[in-house]
Amino acid sequence: MNARRTLAVSRRVLRGLRHDRRSMGLILVAPIMAMFVFGIAFSGEVSDVPVALVNLDTPVTLQNGTQVSLGDSIVAHLDRDLMRLSELEPAEGAAQEAVHMVERGQARAAIIIPRDFSRDALLSISNSSYRGNTTVLLRLDRSNVNVAADIQGAALQALRL
Repeated sequence: MNARRTLAVSRRVLRGLRHDRRSMGLILVAPIMAMFVFGIAFSGEVSDVPVALVNLDTPVTLQNGTQVSLGDSIVAHLDRDLMRLSELEPAEGAAQEAVHMVERGQARAAIIIPRDFSRDALLSISNSSYRGNTTVLLRLDRSNVNVAADIQGAALQALRL
Protein backbone atom coordinates (compact mmCIF):
# COMPACT_ATOMS: atom_id res chain seq x y z
CA MET A 1 0.00 0.00 0.00
CA ASN A 2 1.27 3.42 -0.92
CA ALA A 3 1.96 5.82 1.98
CA ARG A 4 0.84 8.82 -0.09
CA ARG A 5 -2.56 7.21 -0.75
CA THR A 6 -2.93 6.33 2.94
CA LEU A 7 -2.28 9.95 3.96
CA ALA A 8 -4.72 11.24 1.34
CA VAL A 9 -7.50 8.93 2.56
CA SER A 10 -6.78 9.79 6.22
CA ARG A 11 -6.87 13.53 5.45
CA ARG A 12 -10.22 13.17 3.63
CA VAL A 13 -11.78 11.21 6.53
CA LEU A 14 -10.54 13.72 9.14
CA ARG A 15 -11.92 16.66 7.14
CA GLY A 16 -15.28 14.90 7.00
CA LEU A 17 -15.25 14.32 10.77
CA ARG A 18 -14.54 17.97 11.43
CA HIS A 19 -18.00 18.88 10.17
CA ASP A 20 -19.85 15.89 11.69
CA ARG A 21 -20.62 16.82 15.30
CA ARG A 22 -22.34 13.53 16.18
CA SER A 23 -19.34 11.44 15.19
CA MET A 24 -16.94 13.77 17.03
CA GLY A 25 -19.15 13.58 20.12
CA LEU A 26 -19.18 9.80 19.91
CA ILE A 27 -15.40 9.66 19.49
CA LEU A 28 -14.79 11.93 22.50
CA VAL A 29 -17.66 11.16 24.89
CA ALA A 30 -18.06 7.38 24.52
CA PRO A 31 -14.61 6.43 25.91
CA ILE A 32 -15.02 8.84 28.83
CA MET A 33 -18.43 7.39 29.68
CA ALA A 34 -17.10 3.83 29.42
CA MET A 35 -14.22 4.65 31.80
CA PHE A 36 -16.68 6.23 34.23
CA VAL A 37 -19.02 3.21 34.22
CA PHE A 38 -16.15 0.70 34.61
CA GLY A 39 -14.68 2.82 37.39
CA ILE A 40 -17.92 2.66 39.34
CA ALA A 41 -18.43 -1.04 38.69
CA PHE A 42 -14.95 -2.25 39.61
CA SER A 43 -13.88 0.03 42.42
CA GLY A 44 -15.08 1.26 45.72
CA GLU A 45 -14.28 0.43 49.28
CA VAL A 46 -15.89 -2.60 50.82
CA SER A 47 -16.94 -2.42 54.47
CA ASP A 48 -19.34 -3.93 57.00
CA VAL A 49 -19.66 -7.27 55.19
CA PRO A 50 -21.53 -9.94 57.20
CA VAL A 51 -19.24 -12.90 57.95
CA ALA A 52 -20.08 -15.99 60.00
CA LEU A 53 -17.28 -17.11 62.32
CA VAL A 54 -16.91 -20.44 64.09
CA ASN A 55 -13.88 -20.80 66.36
CA LEU A 56 -13.76 -24.41 67.60
CA ASP A 57 -10.14 -24.10 68.75
CA THR A 58 -9.21 -24.76 72.38
CA PRO A 59 -6.20 -23.14 74.05
CA VAL A 60 -3.02 -25.18 74.53
CA THR A 61 -0.93 -24.94 77.69
CA LEU A 62 2.79 -24.78 76.93
CA GLN A 63 5.57 -26.22 79.10
CA ASN A 64 6.15 -22.86 80.77
CA GLY A 65 2.48 -22.66 81.79
CA THR A 66 1.28 -20.05 79.31
CA GLN A 67 -1.84 -20.72 77.30
CA VAL A 68 -1.81 -20.23 73.54
CA SER A 69 -4.82 -20.11 71.25
CA LEU A 70 -3.97 -19.59 67.60
CA GLY A 71 -7.69 -19.47 66.79
CA ASP A 72 -8.21 -16.52 69.11
CA SER A 73 -5.16 -14.83 67.61
CA ILE A 74 -6.55 -15.23 64.10
CA VAL A 75 -9.91 -13.82 65.19
CA ALA A 76 -8.19 -10.87 66.88
CA HIS A 77 -6.34 -10.01 63.66
CA LEU A 78 -9.40 -10.03 61.38
CA ASP A 79 -10.24 -6.65 59.83
CA ARG A 80 -13.29 -5.42 61.79
CA ASP A 81 -13.82 -2.47 59.42
CA LEU A 82 -14.27 -4.86 56.53
CA MET A 83 -16.12 -7.66 58.32
CA ARG A 84 -19.13 -7.61 60.61
CA LEU A 85 -18.51 -10.88 62.42
CA SER A 86 -21.34 -13.08 63.62
CA GLU A 87 -19.63 -15.46 66.02
CA LEU A 88 -21.50 -18.74 66.34
CA GLU A 89 -21.23 -20.74 69.54
CA PRO A 90 -18.61 -23.50 69.25
CA ALA A 91 -21.11 -26.34 69.37
CA GLU A 92 -21.77 -29.44 67.31
CA GLY A 93 -23.12 -28.41 63.91
CA ALA A 94 -21.92 -24.79 64.14
CA ALA A 95 -19.66 -25.21 61.11
CA GLN A 96 -22.55 -26.51 59.01
CA GLU A 97 -24.74 -23.65 60.23
CA ALA A 98 -22.12 -21.11 59.14
CA VAL A 99 -21.93 -22.66 55.66
CA HIS A 100 -25.76 -22.64 55.47
CA MET A 101 -25.73 -18.94 56.37
CA VAL A 102 -23.55 -18.31 53.30
CA GLU A 103 -25.76 -20.48 51.10
CA ARG A 104 -28.93 -18.66 52.29
CA GLY A 105 -27.35 -15.23 51.73
CA GLN A 106 -27.26 -14.26 55.42
CA ALA A 107 -23.46 -13.98 55.31
CA ARG A 108 -20.97 -13.31 52.52
CA ALA A 109 -18.41 -15.71 53.99
CA ALA A 110 -17.88 -18.28 56.70
CA ILE A 111 -14.58 -18.67 58.55
CA ILE A 112 -14.30 -21.96 60.40
CA ILE A 113 -11.33 -22.66 62.68
CA PRO A 114 -11.27 -26.41 63.42
CA ARG A 115 -11.27 -28.12 66.81
CA ASP A 116 -7.80 -28.36 68.43
CA PHE A 117 -6.29 -26.14 65.74
CA SER A 118 -3.62 -24.73 68.10
CA ARG A 119 -2.57 -28.17 69.31
CA ASP A 120 -2.38 -29.60 65.79
CA ALA A 121 -0.49 -26.58 64.43
CA LEU A 122 2.10 -26.66 67.21
CA LEU A 123 2.56 -30.42 66.89
CA SER A 124 2.95 -30.20 63.10
CA ILE A 125 5.67 -27.56 63.56
CA SER A 126 7.65 -29.75 65.94
CA ASN A 127 6.92 -33.03 64.10
CA SER A 128 6.67 -32.80 60.30
CA SER A 129 5.05 -36.25 60.05
CA TYR A 130 2.14 -35.25 62.32
CA ARG A 131 -1.14 -35.18 60.36
CA GLY A 132 -3.50 -33.04 62.40
CA ASN A 133 -6.18 -30.69 61.12
CA THR A 134 -4.43 -27.39 60.49
CA THR A 135 -6.76 -26.11 57.77
CA VAL A 136 -8.91 -23.04 58.35
CA LEU A 137 -12.00 -23.28 56.17
CA LEU A 138 -13.05 -20.14 54.31
CA ARG A 139 -16.35 -20.48 52.47
CA LEU A 140 -17.05 -17.49 50.21
CA ASP A 141 -20.13 -16.21 48.42
CA ARG A 142 -18.62 -15.29 45.07
CA SER A 143 -21.66 -13.43 43.72
CA ASN A 144 -19.65 -10.21 44.11
CA VAL A 145 -16.04 -10.85 43.13
CA ASN A 146 -14.69 -7.65 44.72
CA VAL A 147 -16.22 -8.45 48.11
CA ALA A 148 -15.03 -12.07 47.97
CA ALA A 149 -11.49 -11.00 47.07
CA ASP A 150 -11.38 -8.47 49.91
CA ILE A 151 -12.61 -11.02 52.46
CA GLN A 152 -10.12 -13.60 51.23
CA GLY A 153 -7.28 -11.09 51.44
CA ALA A 154 -8.26 -10.04 54.97
CA ALA A 155 -8.48 -13.68 56.10
CA LEU A 156 -5.06 -14.46 54.65
CA GLN A 157 -3.64 -11.39 56.35
CA ALA A 158 -5.05 -12.55 59.70
CA LEU A 159 -3.54 -16.02 59.17
CA ARG A 160 -0.08 -14.52 58.67
CA LEU A 161 -0.16 -13.28 62.28
